Amino acid sequence: MNATSGPPTHPRDDTHRGSVPVSTRRLRAGVAVASAAVGAWEVGVARLAGLLYGRTLAWVCLSLALLALGLGGWWAARRLDRGAAPDRLLRRAAAGLPLTLVLAGQLCGRFDLAWITGAFAWPFAVFGVAVTCSWRLTRPTEGQRDGRSALYRWELGGAAAGLALAGPAAVAYAGAPGACATGAVLAASSAWALRGRSSTGALVGGAAALAATLALLVGTPQDPAADGPGFENHLRRTAQAHGARWLETRHSAWARTDALVARARVEPPRDAAGGAPEGEALTRHWVFTDGLFVARSVPWNGRDARFALAADERLARLKRVAFRARPDQRRVLVVGAGAGFDVAVALQEGAQRVTAVEINGDTVALARSWAVHNGAVLARPEVDVVVADARRWVARSSERWDQVLLALVETAPASVRGHVTAHGRLLTREALQLWRSRLSAEGLCVIVHNTPRLHRATIRQLRGLLGARYADHVVALHVPDAAPEVDPFSHVVLWSRRPWRPDERARALAVAAQAGALATVASAPAPVGQPALTTDDRPQLYERAPVSLAVAVLLLALVGLGALSRGGARRRPLIAAALAGAGLCWLQVVGTAWASAALGRPSLALGLTLAAMLFGAGAGTHASVVAERPWLAALSAAVLAAGGPPLAEALAALPEAPAAALWALAVALVAAPLGGPWLAALAQAAGPAAARDGAEGRVVAADGLGALAAAGLVGVGLVSVGLSGLAAGAALCLAAASAALRR
Repeated sequence: MNATSGPPTHPRDDTHRGSVPVSTRRLRAGVAVASAAVGAWEVGVARLAGLLYGRTLAWVCLSLALLALGLGGWWAARRLDRGAAPDRLLRRAAAGLPLTLVLAGQLCGRFDLAWITGAFAWPFAVFGVAVTCSWRLTRPTEGQRDGRSALYRWELGGAAAGLALAGPAAVAYAGAPGACATGAVLAASSAWALRGRSSTGALVGGAAALAATLALLVGTPQDPAADGPGFENHLRRTAQAHGARWLETRHSAWARTDALVARARVEPPRDAAGGAPEGEALTRHWVFTDGLFVARSVPWNGRDARFALAADERLARLKRVAFRARPDQRRVLVVGAGAGFDVAVALQEGAQRVTAVEINGDTVALARSWAVHNGAVLARPEVDVVVADARRWVARSSERWDQVLLALVETAPASVRGHVTAHGRLLTREALQLWRSRLSAEGLCVIVHNTPRLHRATIRQLRGLLGARYADHVVALHVPDAAPEVDPFSHVVLWSRRPWRPDERARALAVAAQAGALATVASAPAPVGQPALTTDDRPQLYERAPVSLAVAVLLLALVGLGALSRGGARRRPLIAAALAGAGLCWLQVVGTAWASAALGRPSLALGLTLAAMLFGAGAGTHASVVAERPWLAALSAAVLAAGGPPLAEALAALPEAPAAALWALAVALVAAPLGGPWLAALAQAAGPAAARDGAEGRVVAADGLGALAAAGLVGVGLVSVGLSGLAAGAALCLAAASAALRR
């Protein structure tokens, strides 16, 4: 049912000549630490997959890891049934776990092939072997009736600690490599705890020490501008296009932040408003968040009305249109202020008070460290810098601004790669209504994009929101044939709170024409059947009616698998496990997304949600009512689907610490019945009608296959049926799993 639970196995006598048993205390401690190691690794590998390939693929990786866990347990069960000593196999698996973590971390950080071949799942397979052996060593004898329950609680406690504490803390301090290294060090500690009293203890200890040493190398910084694995790396392209070099990398609970620097010379001709003599060398800086969202710190002396470099002036030309169309914009809110480029434009155009909101504190810190180059733009008295999630902060503020600027808060590569947390929620219907409510009577909302596709999507959003009033309130502009790499600020939408006056519209078009921009003609109305506006429930700007239909059919087909299948007693547990795996995968996806909205920190949201579900479901498995009534899992999923969004919205108004605690508590309570179908499937697999040769391992593997199938639909589901649709699909899958078990 989850990525860190091993299958129970049949009780049997596993005493072998020459074997040295592990004490109960060491066994529980070792399994708990190993489970924490795999939990920390799970957070790290999900973070790394999200950085390199996208958040959607991260769920596929986690599902494959769950499948590997089941296969490892199935293989171990077969070996044990054929006479292998469980204590010896346990020690070998424990010694191999840290080495596997180190090797997989090194490979996944350097080669695409490591992801294609599933190297990231190796540690989970080894952990599946270790847990299966631990279950065999813990016999439910008369004097140890609750031994396996106690071992299971220790395993779940360790997993929760790795997912909610060790993993997120390591990610915040040293990024994904740090979480992977932390997992390796914890695994080395578990190997030492499980060494027993045999002579191989020294060998295991030496291997663990070697693994811990090698694990430290995983966190060694590497030049992100160099060739490596991953898709759509804007950082590399920028470095190559501008001859920039890498300065440093910083990690936080929010993101990985990379800084680049390049030298440039002032281009002639210059006029009296210029800021540097011809030929003078100046320094330009870039800050990349997760390698996708770029912020600029451009040369400026803090006084002149233009930038020193002509290239920077070209980037600012469309942003100046809004100020010159309506000159009296004295109070400006910059959402996603980055390193201060947009703030500098606002100050040059006469803004008297600028509120700069940026979610990535490392970006602000880097920009301030370059104050000598950028005119100390983020340290000026007329600039208020706020490090926070913009929507959460603005929703709590009662201030009004003359302009709300959102420049490149969403980019095409980031959107299609599943970055639907803070960035994706800045242009939803609810967000647009929030920005409008914070405008003054003469205010403008300015939305800047770098591709025609996002530009058209924003226009479609506003047309759907404003209806017949669109033409009176919106002026859309674009630079024809602009390449995103050359001019990323080539499309702009000026949304006025009141209707544009004819003279203002004419002035805006005239200023835009001087900048080489043309008015964008709105597209035809959306066809019948087009999904509704992008909302917080579906926080991406791409929607297609055929996609919605396809996803609905796939969801129904998946649920129908359990409702219509006529498999015998041997197949029913596997079908139920696959449906339960799919349902739990979708619940984890939507729970993490809602937690991100509530907390504003994706890594914390992922670890906290998975840990809360794991802890709650694990605790619930000790209640007989859960195993006897698997249909309670569907009811639990329905409660989470209905209550998750309003709870996340309410918690977003609280400080982070109490919001995180309340979210974890609520999820753990609701998740208590989620293990019912999984337990029932295991019980049926262990019955007399089922094949006993590794049957429980096959159930866990089927659980992983179902989760893998569900994870493959996450990306499509988010842009079609949305988070609520995935949550409803999860409830249906769990209901179908219960029905399959009852036949």
